[in-house]
Amino acid sequence: MKITILLQSATGNTRLVARYAAAALARAGHELELLDIARQPVPPLDDVELLGVACPTMYFRPAFAMEQALEALPDGLGRARPAFLLGTAGGEPGAHFEILARLLARKGFRALAACWVIFPDSWPPHHHAVRGLAPLAPLAAALARVGPRSLRSLLGIAWPALGDPDAEDRARLDRFLAEVLARAQAGRIDEAPAPEALHRAALFLDAAGRRIRRELIEPYSRPRFDAQRCDGCGTCVSVCPAHIIVQREEKAVPTVGHGCTGCFACYNLCPTGAISAWASPGGEAQYRGPSRAARAIFRRDAGGED
Repeated sequence: MKITILLQSATGNTRLVARYAAAALARAGHELELLDIARQPVPPLDDVELLGVACPTMYFRPAFAMEQALEALPDGLGRARPAFLLGTAGGEPGAHFEILARLLARKGFRALAACWVIFPDSWPPHHHAVRGLAPLAPLAAALARVGPRSLRSLLGIAWPALGDPDAEDRARLDRFLAEVLARAQAGRIDEAPAPEALHRAALFLDAAGRRIRRELIEPYSRPRFDAQRCDGCGTCVSVCPAHIIVQREEKAVPTVGHGCTGCFACYNLCPTGAISAWASPGGEAQYRGPSRAARAIFRRDAGGED
């Protein structure tokens, strides 16, 4: 079976999970292609037999960059083909999977199932907002260890570090991939659930995700550069999925165009902390990517990145 996974990752969480999933599917004997939409255009998907879409939850919905990439695909013709959805979230996916499933249906794909992996929240404004709760983190961590996954994701809203994935998250992903493969190979596309049934979110978060638009986010999330701290390394240019950050000449301070998707990849990954946005001063609340423990859990060989 030819499988293509479309990937968008802001700080590496979703990339880690998608690479693990790709390796697992390849080990099962399938032809696998992992495409990062920030680095290469989405090609025609005419010969794809199973499509995966992997992106982070942002603002209780899928990343705007992934939506834009899927919108650019031609509308589907002929027989529907199966798809699966992967996500990472710092707390609750909201309308993430419903939005993607409805969009994919217009392109000729039916989402068979969805799976999300909890990771620490990487949204800098949130990190600033909850700094005062840090003294209570040990108590929250104890509750998270003994409570259900839903409690861990809820507590992760106030204490982002509690969201690190564990071995059970990997086992859940393994079961999900096996189920999707079995259903796709059996041609059970008609059994695909309704988009709204892929994930049951809290009602108000679901509604919030459906109503948030990029135009509401952009005025606050567009990056601003501190020329004194910027060393012109170009990291922000390479990680921007919207391709709106431009460096006119080598080592120059970049300029920013219109179309920011609010992913904060540039802010989080700037090595000198020269970028600020949404009342978040440069370098103060950066999330640099998955922890060493998370990388070990999702090693690509039988659990983990190499």
